[in-house]
Parts: sequence; C-alpha cells; structure tokens
Amino acid sequence: MKYNKTKKIFEFFLIFAYNCNLIFCEVILAKKSNVKFVIPEREKDIIKKLDKLSSTYFKEEKYEDALSCLSQIIEKESHNINAVNNSALCYYRMKDYDNSIKFSERVLKKDDKNLNALHNITACYMSMEDYSSPIKYFEKLLEINEKDVTALNNLALCYNKLKDYTNSIKYSEKMLQLNDRNAAALKNIEECKELMK
Repeated sequence: MKYNKTKKIFEFFLIFAYNCNLIFCEVILAKKSNVKFVIPEREKDIIKKLDKLSSTYFKEEKYEDALSCLSQIIEKESHNINAVNNSALCYYRMKDYDNSIKFSERVLKKDDKNLNALHNITACYMSMEDYSSPIKYFEKLLEINEKDVTALNNLALCYNKLKDYTNSIKYSEKMLQLNDRNAAALKNIEECKELMK
C-alpha cells in the first residue's frame, strides 16, 4: 500500500472478536506502512477507549463513526446510559429524530428523570414541528426543576403553536415570576393576547 508521504502519523482503532474475546488493537499508521499493534487489553479499558474515540468523532462531526463506537459499548454494556444518551445525541445531530427519540426513551426506561434524555426528546419533537408530543416531557422537566426557564419557555411556545393561548400565557407568566424582564415571556404574552382578540 502506498501512503501519502506528506501526511502526518494518524491513529485509528479496530475492534474485533477473536476466540470469543473482545480484543483491542491500536493501529498507528506511519510512513511506509509502519504498523504497531497493542493487544490485548482488559474489556473496561476497551470501553474507555471506545468512549474516548466516540467523543473525538463527535467533536469532529463524524456521527456515524461515533455511533459505531457507541454501539460496540452498548453491545458489551447494555446498561451504559451514557453511551445510549450519546447515541441519541448523534442521531439528533444527523437529523434522524425518530432514532434519537428511540434511544432517549431507552434511557428514560432506566432513569425517568434523566435530564439529557428529556431535553433531547423535546428538541427532536420541536425540530419536527410536533408541538403536542413534547409537552409531557417539558412537564416532567418542570417536576424535576420548576425553575427550568428553557422548559417554561418551550412549553409556552408549544401551547402558542397549538393555539392554546391561555396555557401559553400561563407558562410565560411563570417565566416572569423568575425574571420580570424576560423578553421572550413578555413578547409571547403580548402576541397571545393579540391573537385571542
């Protein structure tokens, strides 16, 4: 194989099953196919490295690569809420809202107060312009923290979009109780009152 001589050394990871044991290989490719293998490592170390690699891919906006790493983590540790949550976030960034919701719901089955999953589900529904479905999740967020301004604001927005101006005003007024100069709340109340005429 020929490698571009101007490229710097780069790293990537391969995971494969060998004799029913998960083995981790760190492969460093350098000039003239200089390959170094480091095997085997303990499974926990593999999961940590996969998690770190998925974070790197996520930061680089390589969401499919991140999902590949996360799915390997989930395969070994189905209870790993962090990996499931991160998968949901990858799907959200890829605008695959249905899968994002599916993974967030999986998290909520294990932890019904998981803020990341709740916020992700609401963001998905709002991105799909579905304003009725996220209401129960915003209400759950407010059960956890009644001063969650983002949840209050988005609930007011959802009710506004659903033409339920009374509830929209109600949640905007709750925002004003926390900050009497909240511009979004003041604007929403004014808009709703105008639409109710």
